[in-house]
Amino acid sequence: MQNFGIGSGIMFTILAFIFIYFQLWEFVFPVYFLLYGFLSFVSGSIIHYTPLRWAGAICWVFSIVSVFVKFDMQLLLMALAVVFAFIIPAYLIRLENKKRMMQSDV
Repeated sequence: MQNFGIGSGIMFTILAFIFIYFQLWEFVFPVYFLLYGFLSFVSGSIIHYTPLRWAGAICWVFSIVSVFVKFDMQLLLMALAVVFAFIIPAYLIRLENKKRMMQSDV
């Protein structure tokens, strides 16, 4: 799983260079949302965690929506995608782990 994250980071960096070189900034966020959705969905499938799969689906919806909105709105969608794809699932996993730890202590 660690190599999956490293590979994802390398992929996003290379994509950024490609979009800079060809001056395609209008299309960078729809592609990033698509990849966020894919990475979240695959990660959720690997660890068998449904909220992470739903986060991937939400990112895919953001990818479709971002094609039809201006770049300013795409930035706001990016902030929401980070919240839905990374922050909320991480807190849910942390909460479940805390519950498990408390039950094992009793």
